[in-house]
Amino acid sequence: MASISLTDGIALPETFEGLPRIATSAVDTDVLAALYSDASGPWIKLGERWERATDPSGDAIIILCDRAGGTKTLPKFRMSWSGVIFAVSPHGEWALAQRGRRLGTDDDTPDIAIFDATGSPTHAFDAGGNIEFLQIAGDRSVWIGHGDDDPADGIKLGGVSHFSPDGTEIFYRDCAARPDTPQVSFETGIPFWCCYALNVCGQVAWTQHYDSMLITRFEPDGNARSWITEENGAKALAVSGSTIARIGRYDEKQHQVSVFRLGQPPHSEFVGRLSLDIDGWQPKYPDWIDGKGDTFHIVHDSKWYRITLDDILSHIGARNG
Repeated sequence: MASISLTDGIALPETFEGLPRIATSAVDTDVLAALYSDASGPWIKLGERWERATDPSGDAIIILCDRAGGTKTLPKFRMSWSGVIFAVSPHGEWALAQRGRRLGTDDDTPDIAIFDATGSPTHAFDAGGNIEFLQIAGDRSVWIGHGDDDPADGIKLGGVSHFSPDGTEIFYRDCAARPDTPQVSFETGIPFWCCYALNVCGQVAWTQHYDSMLITRFEPDGNARSWITEENGAKALAVSGSTIARIGRYDEKQHQVSVFRLGQPPHSEFVGRLSLDIDGWQPKYPDWIDGKGDTFHIVHDSKWYRITLDDILSHIGARNG
């Protein structure tokens, strides 16, 4: 198997203006955002009970980092809670999402907050909970990949959602595991369970999901097509044209990148496989991996690394088709 070592990572400060780094997010193929905040979680555990924190809010700052090592600091803002994932639009806006479970069905706190380029909140809305992935498209719309940790009534259980910039839901496609959910063809997309990976390219979203492990391309209106690649979960996706790469999710596949060419759904052609290491070694779990466009972004040991699909293809002796 071909291999490549990622070196010369760009250092990310662990603190900025006294605030700890709590999350990272890919803005585009060349820019990474780092979020710093002293906010706490919205819930605290007291014995066997979870109770809402009195005031989990805190100051927050987002820093944008580019490939040359340059940085740009966005305006300081107030954040309602920690335990978030976030996304920054190329236009300068950003979104925060309360990650994962929503504890209790009586919680009416919106789980998405949108901020403009000045740091002022503009919209807040309920996206349905179980949020695991969040990206902003080129038209400022919001894409969300849902997990399946919280099966409570009224909570979105797996699937993908697409919202307009003001928080209006455009569509939600849920899981196929429910007995009342019909199967559909590969040509029109297959409903799915837990979202494992989300990559928004322009206005189109690519996902990989459990338990079928299918790759699905969603159009802005919800139309979708799905492909079979391999029976292994993906941590992240990188896409260029009809070529897609996926970094493995499970232990023995953590550092393997598999590349496929997508044909008529559900068919794909295996192109090759590549083993990654970071500065000469393979940590069991890199701190963070995500895909944006044709690029994988990896943060480990407070350093940012990136690798493009063209880089991967060149190392396995293939070319972008």
